[in-house]
Amino acid sequence: MDRGYAKRKLLKKDTQKAAVFGAVLICAAAFTAALTGCVSTQAETEKIRDMKYEVIEEEDIPQSLREMIKGGEKKPFRITYSDQGFLYIAQGYEVQPTTGYSVEVKELYETETAVCIKTTLIGPKKGEEKEKAETYPYIVVQTEDVKKDVLFK
Repeated sequence: MDRGYAKRKLLKKDTQKAAVFGAVLICAAAFTAALTGCVSTQAETEKIRDMKYEVIEEEDIPQSLREMIKGGEKKPFRITYSDQGFLYIAQGYEVQPTTGYSVEVKELYETETAVCIKTTLIGPKKGEEKEKAETYPYIVVQTEDVKKDVLFK
């Protein structure tokens, strides 16, 4: 057998092994990055404490926030607004065909890196009198401004 051919064959095998090894390293790096992402996401949602809040009536909503809501209330929205040490969190749901809908805060809590809020849309109660009219249910809550991002759940 030709020595040059044998060397080329060995070199080809070494190149293939190196390619496989490189692919394994890339996969391991991607897997490690994915795990790191999971850890930071878990830290973002792990509750440190429940936050006190107040549901704000329309007339008590700061004017700037009221204008933001008014401009987009026909579509679902999520708005945060800070003013004078308070954080206002507004969440609106899609247009509804009748009256009788409301929005309820299920949770509002602080994590190491964020404020998390979970709301739910509540439909009219059975037997409740309602009118056929488009409505735009939303809620605005006021809480202390802890200078963190808000995560809507």
